Amino acid sequence: MKHRLLQTVLTALLAVMLVFAGAEAKTAEESPAAGNPQAEQKTAEESPAAGNPQAQQKTDEPEAPDEEKDAEAKEEAGSADIREESEEILSAKEAMFGDILTADTDPQEGSETEKTEDEAGGDAEPEPEGILSVPDHPLSVTADKMVFIGDSRTVDMMNAVQDDSIWCCKVSMGYNWMVTEGVPAVDGYIDNNTAVIILLGVNDPHNISNYIGYTNEKAAEWAGRGATTYFVSVGPVTGDPYVTNADIEAFNAALQANLSGVYYIDIYSYLMENGFSTVDGTHYPADVSIAIYNYIIDHLEENRSGIWG
Repeated sequence: MKHRLLQTVLTALLAVMLVFAGAEAKTAEESPAAGNPQAEQKTAEESPAAGNPQAQQKTDEPEAPDEEKDAEAKEEAGSADIREESEEILSAKEAMFGDILTADTDPQEGSETEKTEDEAGGDAEPEPEGILSVPDHPLSVTADKMVFIGDSRTVDMMNAVQDDSIWCCKVSMGYNWMVTEGVPAVDGYIDNNTAVIILLGVNDPHNISNYIGYTNEKAAEWAGRGATTYFVSVGPVTGDPYVTNADIEAFNAALQANLSGVYYIDIYSYLMENGFSTVDGTHYPADVSIAIYNYIIDHLEENRSGIWG
């Protein structure tokens, strides 16, 4: 039994020695010292694993030939050059296009503008500009000064007649604009012998009470300066989607009944009796605008004893 066990151990030891011997032979073939006994002996003596097969197996891995090392060094150097060039190119690109790249990637750039257009249901239309037209010689006109305050219909009239009156008018405006912008813009021009002519209400006939109260108040103030106030009735429409002639008639009737210290000029009846046309159901063509202007001037002559003639 002991003899068989000893035989097994010796056989295993012999197999291990054969493996180590094969590894040493392979290392010797790949080593630059192969074929040179003195160099091989010197290498074996200087190796810390000499005499230790296990350490020799662990540490004496075959070294790459000089040509392979040179190739690896060149490859690493090339990679370093490529990385360096890439960094230089990226730095130059950022310097040249940094603003563009930032604008493209900034998540907040333009977001406010897009949000506003989306909420408006499409491209937002520009707000209509107000018009204040003052002649070159307002201070020299002391006898026949006229100040017009109105909405888009008044803009059309101003463009049609092109006189030297003072005009303050804006598209789509009504009572709130009159109080906050319209009257304040021309108040400094209103003095002795000035005719203040108001043409508003088609855009907001529901503000009738406000129109009456504010106009009566300002008329009393302007009368103290020697000026006279006129409120022109709202003219008829032929298919306005927001106001009907019935609305306009009710507005005009309330004006005529409740204005105090203000002359009422009824162009509604004038147009209904003499005929008129519109370009879009609400606004009048130039010839109708001129006819309305002349009708107003005639009534200024009547009420002011002909000084406008």
